[in-house]
Amino acid sequence: MKLKNGIYIKGFIVGCFLWFFVFCIQLNAEGNHRRDYIQSKGKIQFETGEVMITADDFIYLADKIDDLEGTYKISLVNSLNAINTYFRSDGSLVYDGNLNEIQTDEQKIKLSFDRIKQGILNSQSIEILKNTQATDVTGAPLYYVNDTANNLQEHLNTTVTDTGFPLYYKEAYADNLSAGTAAWVNGVMIKGNGEDNRISWQNGYNEGYSKGVAEALGNLDVIYSYHTHEGNTSQVGGCYGNLTGIKPVLCGCTSYVYANDNGHPYCANCYHNHEGKCQGTVSYTQYTYIGLNCGKTEETIESVTIVY
Repeated sequence: MKLKNGIYIKGFIVGCFLWFFVFCIQLNAEGNHRRDYIQSKGKIQFETGEVMITADDFIYLADKIDDLEGTYKISLVNSLNAINTYFRSDGSLVYDGNLNEIQTDEQKIKLSFDRIKQGILNSQSIEILKNTQATDVTGAPLYYVNDTANNLQEHLNTTVTDTGFPLYYKEAYADNLSAGTAAWVNGVMIKGNGEDNRISWQNGYNEGYSKGVAEALGNLDVIYSYHTHEGNTSQVGGCYGNLTGIKPVLCGCTSYVYANDNGHPYCANCYHNHEGKCQGTVSYTQYTYIGLNCGKTEETIESVTIVY
């Protein structure tokens, strides 16, 4: 740089530098080289002299900024690779480092910052799995067992049988992560509480218990033994014993019959009285007879025998 007539232009140069720096940051959105846009060549005339300016310093500065930005982009993309998020040669995102066409450092530098930012955000979400059907440990597609399980989103109530209700991947939360495990979901760390294992255990227990009881009952015979009365009314013994009762005594009769006149008793030796009915006071006398006194019926179960 050459100054004539002692003209001091330091402030001007600083101002140009600041403008140039801001311009360069906005300029390189697509990874182009900043030196290609420098036009600061020529001669600046002043009242009493001239300033000869070349672009050498600006070119050097532009190259250093490009190098710094390239190193930063490579570092960001490599950090994404460490958490299994990769850019392919066409700029698309994948989550499998074993795939071909993973970007070279030169291709990483050409990525825009917005694209890298999108990769960072996607690395903490499951957007890539949207509408992807879940599979079991063998790789077989999973389905909800029925419409109810589908409506309730019961991810533990599934089958590999095609029921028409596919199970899709969804975000993890505390209840569907095993205790002692954790996962990042949309930038938030989720710690599992093991509720999924508890529910699975309970469901398995209930199902096993129900099947076990059903199978056990299906493989055994139940034999019931009912009560049988022993003895008869001719003598005391077995299920028969002495019982007491009362009977009416009318008109001092020693024998009586029952007629159909609403159950009124008739005395055989007083049949000539008014309307054939006994006259006088009704009295009762107690008598003993033999009858059932075991307290059981022939439907009473005496014992049960279970045969396995």
